[in-house]
Amino acid sequence: MPLLNNNRLISKISIWVVNLLILGVFIVFIVNISAIYKILTPLEPIEDLRGVETWSTGVTLNFNGYELNKELSYTSDNDQPFSTDLYLSVPGPLVSRMTNDLEKDNFKIRSRDESQVKAFIADGPSPVRFKFERAADQNLIIFLYLTAYILVIILTIIWFWYLRKVIKNISTHQFFVSKNVKNLIILATPLLIIPFVQFAAEKIAFNYFINHFQVMNGGLSRVTDFNIMPIVFGLIFLMMAGIIKEGIKLKEEQELTI
Repeated sequence: MPLLNNNRLISKISIWVVNLLILGVFIVFIVNISAIYKILTPLEPIEDLRGVETWSTGVTLNFNGYELNKELSYTSDNDQPFSTDLYLSVPGPLVSRMTNDLEKDNFKIRSRDESQVKAFIADGPSPVRFKFERAADQNLIIFLYLTAYILVIILTIIWFWYLRKVIKNISTHQFFVSKNVKNLIILATPLLIIPFVQFAAEKIAFNYFINHFQVMNGGLSRVTDFNIMPIVFGLIFLMMAGIIKEGIKLKEEQELTI
């Protein structure tokens, strides 16, 4: 049966691909463990600063376009030469200079409270970097960021594991079974929720910027991209779950008739 053998081969390849994806997520997490550790602990300055006017070191952790950056900087002509700063870069909002100000150094973002913010200055719109100076603010941002980061890593592994279970059931000719319906619903649920969560997060970031900071001699643009592709795949998984559920009913009715 060439067709049957091909289906088995495709199923085996699919399972191996999912295994590699799960392994890839593990590797990404393991590689970033050092970054997580450095963000949680104080950065160490260099031992010999003789003749050094300015110096800095830092660590960055990137997650889905959100970038957490911790920096330790040294300035010789400062009463407090060492300073530790925490920045959070977000995909939106974006800031840009006005065209007639590109050649001047008068682009400013003025804070409305004790917080500060930095932005990468470029010809086009660039992500805003929120700066948090107070220890309480830094601890809160680090906690929220790492919680989201680790939670997404765990949920991603679980999601791929359920996908693997569906593929494995199909490869062993267990298609019209109730566990496939449950697994497909589990696969569909986060895909239907994620775009709305991401859209809300970008809206919250934009509103936070508007309420706390003012752009001087520049422009502010809002990122409102709504990623519809996860919803499409989520609906496909739900349709597959519905088809399998109907198939199970027909199968049970046929067995009762016999």
